Amino acid sequence: MIWKTGNGILRLGIGILLFYVLLTPIPYPDTLVVADASVSDEDIVRRIMEQQLTYYTRMGLLYPDRIFAYEIVRIIPTTDATKPKEPLYSVVYSVKNYWQSPAWTAGNGRIGEDHWIRNKSMIYRLVKDGSTYRLAAVGTGL
Repeated sequence: MIWKTGNGILRLGIGILLFYVLLTPIPYPDTLVVADASVSDEDIVRRIMEQQLTYYTRMGLLYPDRIFAYEIVRIIPTTDATKPKEPLYSVVYSVKNYWQSPAWTAGNGRIGEDHWIRNKSMIYRLVKDGSTYRLAAVGTGL
């Protein structure tokens, strides 16, 4: 009887562990606080993109949107003719997603070898609120 109870507790513990490892979401990191005024806007965009892409590498193994690697290819400063004082950034990146999730295959980019989706791009506006920064998606890039 003791063995069956212990076995049940072990199964429950494994089930809870698998739930947290495989399925539990983590908060989305969409802002960055920068106290150092010497950091360029382009570096801030890169840091926020790295935070956001790293978020997808830390998702549970069963999430189809999980990525296993990423590369930020380039960040290109640009402007909107209607709002020249608001800087825009075209970000080109690649992600490795084994399930070819529509979240990553939709829009632009091309499916490459070894589960990579290459040269995806988005245009972002860098929004500043004091020392807090965030990226606001404007549309697909290039």
